[in-house]
Amino acid sequence: MKPKSFHTQLNTKNLQAQVHPLSLTPYSANLLVLVYPERLLIYHCGTLKAAAVGFIKLAPVFFFASTTLFIAPTYVESFMKSSWEAVPLIILGTVPMLIVSIMTSPFVASVHMRVPAAARINRAVLLRYCENLPQSTPLDFTTVRLIGLPKCTSTTLGQLRALRPRFGRLANIQLVNDDLLARRTLWAWLTTWMREPRNKLYVGGAEGMKRSRAPGVWKLVWEQIQKKPMIK
Repeated sequence: MKPKSFHTQLNTKNLQAQVHPLSLTPYSANLLVLVYPERLLIYHCGTLKAAAVGFIKLAPVFFFASTTLFIAPTYVESFMKSSWEAVPLIILGTVPMLIVSIMTSPFVASVHMRVPAAARINRAVLLRYCENLPQSTPLDFTTVRLIGLPKCTSTTLGQLRALRPRFGRLANIQLVNDDLLARRTLWAWLTTWMREPRNKLYVGGAEGMKRSRAPGVWKLVWEQIQKKPMIK
């Protein structure tokens, strides 16, 4: 491949400086050097924190499995003890798992945003684009499943609403999608616990924005979410 001539490089720099980034065609965008990837990491809580949340969620699962599969059957098979005594043990193993699962489900480990090529030229253009994002901007929220594995929830900016702070509430964002709820079948409602839906999310901490590929972008996204009517 031949190296770019000086005139080609000069024309590229002039295109970067003169052409409005959101008015670029796909062909002209290819002439520019894109600094950021299309799926941009705008928030990351940190590997250690995400691993700690995964361990906290996984520990009650092992406790539930041990009480249900090993301890409770001994009461059923024993002639000296009543089989009904196994029920409190199963409940004892189930309650911690449910509490931890509900309390930690909103925790978000990372957030990615889909950015068009025209807005990935440099940091200044990216921040200017993020100051007035389209409501159809795709966002991917990565949370932690009950068994410690990551779960990705894809949505758009228009479906996000800020949650009013309240005692006992960890989440600060809620996904609002009335059309999806209207189309849900009875089977979907019954199998909700298997899919672990994430309707409420928690994204917080300034350190998460510093670890992103573009610090400051999530702050602009959060400001636009807060402009919408807040959910109590």
